[in-house]
Amino acid sequence: MLSVPGVGAFRSSWRRWRRTYIFAATAISTIVAYILFLSLTTPHTQLERTVRALRALPNHFASSSVGVRHKRPDAKKITNTLAVVDNLRYEFDRQDRQHESNYMKWLTSSFSAARTALRVEPLYPSCTRPAASDLKELRQTGRVFIAVNLLQNEELMPTLTRQLLALSEVLGPERLFVSVYENASMDLTVMHLRLLCKILDAAGTPYRVIARGLTELQQKEGGHRISRLAHLRNTVLEPLFMTHGKFETVLFLNDVFFCYGDVIELLLQKKRNNATQATMRGIPFYRQQDLVEFFGPPDDIEQKPRPRILPEPVDSKDRLALERGDPFQVFSCWNGVTAISASAFAPPTSLRFRTAHNDPNSKDGATDKASECYLSSVDLWKAGSGRVMVVPRTRVAYYLDVYGADRASSAYNSTSMSSPLIKWSPTPPAEVVMHDFGMWFAPETKEAWDSA
Repeated sequence: MLSVPGVGAFRSSWRRWRRTYIFAATAISTIVAYILFLSLTTPHTQLERTVRALRALPNHFASSSVGVRHKRPDAKKITNTLAVVDNLRYEFDRQDRQHESNYMKWLTSSFSAARTALRVEPLYPSCTRPAASDLKELRQTGRVFIAVNLLQNEELMPTLTRQLLALSEVLGPERLFVSVYENASMDLTVMHLRLLCKILDAAGTPYRVIARGLTELQQKEGGHRISRLAHLRNTVLEPLFMTHGKFETVLFLNDVFFCYGDVIELLLQKKRNNATQATMRGIPFYRQQDLVEFFGPPDDIEQKPRPRILPEPVDSKDRLALERGDPFQVFSCWNGVTAISASAFAPPTSLRFRTAHNDPNSKDGATDKASECYLSSVDLWKAGSGRVMVVPRTRVAYYLDVYGADRASSAYNSTSMSSPLIKWSPTPPAEVVMHDFGMWFAPETKEAWDSA
């Protein structure tokens, strides 16, 4: 019998197709099983879960707590949250890489270099504990209101979080109130602030934290830089205005690196000298060219060296005090961290941050002629409270490497030592030398101390 043409070839093709189908089905099943195996055997760490939860939250929030008196700090919660603080950026980037990788990269992610990449630990200063006698002396004073304004400060947050926690531990959480106001940050500052709230809750420290993120931009253009900064500083003080008489000192923290021991020294020297305002020593001092480059003068302004108006007497008592590390009186200062008597913000002084009153080119009060930090000291002098001082043994810097180098210098001594008390001058100088804050490229000028 003759065979039907093509039947054998069809059967052979069918067998090959069936083998291919079985092989493909087996491969797909194996891949699915591998995916399930990865999902079931790869544990989600507490860090990963916490960061995923933070990413799911809005980039703005407001939170407050009155604290709990005599509450024992939750050490475990604090430790776990600090671990997230240290690794937030690493885990955030790791999740981004995982999300952005393609399908096959995800399948092999357990073997990828990204899974074994070296994590970069956050850097923060190593701080020493103040002397027990200093802490005992300071605990006998009134409560401290800590005011912090933040903008794009992710790198600073591990340091700030630790130092605030340390102040709470050594002074007592019931003796502090932390007020934070953030706006316009595009990094992980807001996430860090959520973690800060968890730590303050666990420590029993009362606080109010407002984070606006990108819902509130900087709005400093057109001569509104100082008016905007003054508004932000007054806003962070709102809880203080609602609780007059409950605080002795307001501690302002700019976005700077510092150690809590230096804050203790600052508060002690303010108390011992009966000062109205005490500031840390911020170095290195800015050169005019640094300020010109930062603030960006018009392109047609010719850059020329400006004559120095301020003399540098080698034998002045204030210069010698600076070199010895002893406190000395100044007309105005801020330096990134400053402590002001809380009574100055209550009647009759009712101190508030503001703009200058002596700018003839000002429109509707918009002027960058003088810093709100300088003007606050002017108003203290006008109120007869010109006891403004610098404490040279305390250091602060806007960059961690600069801060570390300064504290490593032979001139730095973190140990509180007895210093001669300041002999206060009750009257301000007739004139002060200043830069127009909105025109750093212009020469310094002398003006009457109360003209602004």
